Amino acid sequence: MAANDTASGEVTRLSVPITPALIKQLARQGASESDRYIQDSEVSGFKLLRRRGPGRPRLVFQFIGRVKGAGKVLKVTIGPAYGRGAVTLAKARAEALRHSEACREGRNRVAEQKERNAAVAAAAHQSGNRAQWTIQYAFDDLLRYRHELGQTVEKMKLRPATQVVYARCIRNTGALAKRPVMDVTKAEIHDALMRIPTMAERAKVRRVLSLTIGHAFDRLNIEDKANPVSKLARGVFAAPKARETYLSESKVGPWVLAVRGVTNARDERLAFTAGNLALTLLLFGMRYNEAAMMEWGWFDDDESAFTIPAAIVKTKEPRTLPVTPWFARILTVQRETCARLQEQRGVYPRHVFPGRGQGERMKDIRAVMDAAGCQTHFPKPQAGGAPSFRPHDLRRTFATHFAAQVSDGSRLKWILGHTAKDITERYIRPEPEQMRRDLERYQGWLEMQAAWASDATAQQYAAEDAERARRNEAGYPWPVPGAAQA
Repeated sequence: MAANDTASGEVTRLSVPITPALIKQLARQGASESDRYIQDSEVSGFKLLRRRGPGRPRLVFQFIGRVKGAGKVLKVTIGPAYGRGAVTLAKARAEALRHSEACREGRNRVAEQKERNAAVAAAAHQSGNRAQWTIQYAFDDLLRYRHELGQTVEKMKLRPATQVVYARCIRNTGALAKRPVMDVTKAEIHDALMRIPTMAERAKVRRVLSLTIGHAFDRLNIEDKANPVSKLARGVFAAPKARETYLSESKVGPWVLAVRGVTNARDERLAFTAGNLALTLLLFGMRYNEAAMMEWGWFDDDESAFTIPAAIVKTKEPRTLPVTPWFARILTVQRETCARLQEQRGVYPRHVFPGRGQGERMKDIRAVMDAAGCQTHFPKPQAGGAPSFRPHDLRRTFATHFAAQVSDGSRLKWILGHTAKDITERYIRPEPEQMRRDLERYQGWLEMQAAWASDATAQQYAAEDAERARRNEAGYPWPVPGAAQA
């Protein structure tokens, strides 16, 4: 361990192996009055910086080294070590290793990247090249630029899924994508956006167009012209208000009964599987893909738990949840369903909730739920609209009623797989048995709601039968439907 260096603002240096456990430990600590550099013992120059200041700790990966023969100290921030957009430890260490090797060879990778960018900008600035900068060309260049920049700054790299969404937005602009960015007008962008049917997609396309045209203006060194997207009225192309629909306490029980009774004359097995998938969404508050893509290989029978892989989870962090008694009954039924499918198809399905085709998962349960009348238990999303069911409504339903049944909200964030605003809470990992008790308490309440709804229905039928018998004994005529009763 090195001594304290107070010449540069109270900096503490430490040389130990940087591990995920060390990062989590530092993230849980409170405010600090001094910066703290932790030198990785595996890669020279690779450091973890814990910045001083009030509030939550800020951890970033850095590389600090000296370029051979130049005598210049190179300081590169690789990216955040935790929180939203964090760089994984393996990627950060690999990036630091590339910088370290370049420094030993006398090369400055940051300066080299700047020179390449300047050369591209100088070539694009020539008037003869401006005509080729259509929106599509600018978008392709944006992807290349972000990829190259991502080699130096990890957080600037676009994820593959994000690139797919951006490419779809450019395709949705139609003929506008072939227009030169210098000639595109506000009216043309407005007309292209109005041809897109949904408000949500319009808002996405507007953002991608603004990013693409802004990138082209930067590359062409255009400073005397405003981005035409910025002139559009924001209210017209704003994203729609987030849906807030969920099942109230009085509707939960009847909905569970309706789902249990889901039928489909064309495919009874598919309807029954869709009902079990819907119940699973309500039992754990999962995102739809997390439940629909569930595989038998996720389960650990010894621990009576299952783990959702990081590739499936939106936050890219694996999540382990317990198998509760109610869910165990659903799994038993689904195993029997999969065994019957194996007899028919010759292959045992790998998905817990298999879809229509061989090897497919359940793709959409809305049609099955709507056909069974399950959507009628949901409130109307807007005035004059019809009640409709969306799988994400069950996630809001779970969060609302689970929070009412359980006092500790930190476990709710873990079960839902959310990223907390307070980064310290993001690293709180509850005891598995306590989480199991919480889920069983909530699911016991849910089962009670369904039982009460079933009892109320039985009592209503019994009361009608008693009234019918009384009228028959007294000789009263039964009222004609639509006629006024005496």
